[in-house]
Amino acid sequence: MTNIQADVEAHAKGDRGRLPAGISSADQVFLFCVNRLSLSVVAAALAGSAVAAVAQSFPQDYPQWRGRSRDGAASAFLPPKSWPERLTCRWRADVGEGHATPILVNNIVYCFTRRDEDEVLAALDADSGRALWQTRYPAPYHPGSPAAAHGAGPKATPLFHRGKLFTLGISGIVSALDVMPFGNSGLHGVRPL
Repeated sequence: MTNIQADVEAHAKGDRGRLPAGISSADQVFLFCVNRLSLSVVAAALAGSAVAAVAQSFPQDYPQWRGRSRDGAASAFLPPKSWPERLTCRWRADVGEGHATPILVNNIVYCFTRRDEDEVLAALDADSGRALWQTRYPAPYHPGSPAAAHGAGPKATPLFHRGKLFTLGISGIVSALDVMPFGNSGLHGVRPL
C-alpha cells in the first residue's frame, strides 16, 4: 500500500486533517490527494533547487571576475605550513590572446581568448590541463591606436552563473552557453542558449 493510499484510507475513517467541512467526502478525498500531490511537487522543486545550488557551491570555485565575492580572495585556499623553495608547474596550456581572467568551476578552468580572427571559450581539466572542449565564433576586430598596444583579445572575464557561462567579446558580442553533462564520460559540452 502506498503512502497516499494509506492516507486516503485514514481520511475515509474520519481523520479529516485540515480539509474544509461541509463538502462531500468524495470531494474531500480528492482535495486531500491534490494537497498531497502538491506537497510532492514542492518537495521535488526544492530538491532541484538544492542540486542547482550545489552545482555552484564548491569552495574552491572562482566563477567570475575576482572570484566568488569579487574581492580577489581564494576562499578555499589554505596556505601550507611551510612553503617549498620553488613551486612546481603542474601543467601549461596555450589558450590564445587576451586579458580575460580564467575562471574555475567544478574543477574545470574556462578561458576566453582570441585565436586568429575567432573568439574562443575553452574548458580545461584543472588537474591535468587537458582540453575538454572549446567553442568559437568569428569576431573580426582590429584595434585602433592607442588600444593596439593591448591587443585584439577579449578583456572581459567570463561569468559562470547557475550552470551557464556568459562572455562579452572585444567587439561587443555577448554569448551565453549552457554547460551540461556530456554522456557518461564526465566531460562537459556546451550548447548555445
